[in-house]
Amino acid sequence: MTDSTGGPAYRPSATIGTVAALAILFTGVAYAAVTLADGYGRSSYPTWDEFDAEVSGDAEAMLLLVVGLSAFVLLVTWLLGIVLFCVWLHRVATNARTLGIRNLEFTPGWAVGYFFIPFLNLFKPYQAVKEIWQSSDPEAEPDFWSNRSSSLVGYWWMFWLLGNVGGRVLDSAAKRTSDASIAMLLAAADAALLLTAAVLATLVIRGIVQRQHVKAQRAESAP
Repeated sequence: MTDSTGGPAYRPSATIGTVAALAILFTGVAYAAVTLADGYGRSSYPTWDEFDAEVSGDAEAMLLLVVGLSAFVLLVTWLLGIVLFCVWLHRVATNARTLGIRNLEFTPGWAVGYFFIPFLNLFKPYQAVKEIWQSSDPEAEPDFWSNRSSSLVGYWWMFWLLGNVGGRVLDSAAKRTSDASIAMLLAAADAALLLTAAVLATLVIRGIVQRQHVKAQRAESAP
C-alpha cells in the first residue's frame, strides 16, 4: 500500500513494536530489581558502598550477585530498547503520512531526533508521539485529527519525566539518609516511577500499532 503521492508503502509495525515493548518492559523490571536490591544492601550492610570492603557473608554475596546480574540485563535491554523504539517510532511516523493524514508537524526523522536534543527532549518527543497517536485514530479525518484524545500518552510522558528526573532525586536522597526504612522507601518509589513509565510505554506502543492497523485495513477496503 502506497500513499496518494507515491510515497513510501504502509509497513505493519506490530512485530517491531512488540519486541520494543518487551525490551522496554524488561528494562523497567531490571531497573526496579537493581534499585531495590541496592537499596536493601545499603540499608542492611554498613560497608555496602565501599568498593574494596570485605563481603560479610553468603547473604551479602548473593545480593551482590542479584545486583550484578540485574545491572547486566538492564544495560542490554536498555540499549536494545532504545534502538528498537527509535526504529518503531520512525516507522509509525512514516505510516501516519502513508495513511493519508495531512498537516503533520513532525517528520519521522525529527520524531526520533528530538529524544536526543537536550532541553527539547523534555517536551518535543511527547508532542511527536501525541501527534502520531492522534493521527492514527481510525476515525481521524485527513485534515481534522488534532482533537482526538491522547491521555495515555500524557500519563506515559509524565511518568517518564518523573522516573528520570525525580528518580535521580530519590536515588540521591536514599544514598544520603542514614535511616534504613526511609532509604528503602525512597528506593521503592524510584523503582515504581520508572517501572510505571515502562508499562505505560508498552500500552502506547500497542495502542498506536492497533490504531494504524485498523486504519490501514479500512483504507484497503475503501472503494
